[in-house]
Amino acid sequence: KEITTIGNKWSDFQIREYKANAQPYYVLLDADGNRLNEPTAYDPDIESYLNWLEEGIKNYKNK
Repeated sequence: KEITTIGNKWSDFQIREYKANAQPYYVLLDADGNRLNEPTAYDPDIESYLNWLEEGIKNYKNK
């Protein structure tokens, strides 16, 4: 598959790395590129998104 745009580049990366193609798609990583929690797609529920962020922060601090 020929990648001709920056959008195609990141879409291809997301499919290869995370087996998903959603916009937006959130992934929390540490400095070494390790996932801190499960990736998630857009969720309009603010409390749910905040809980997801806090889980990632907690996992980072517990490393």
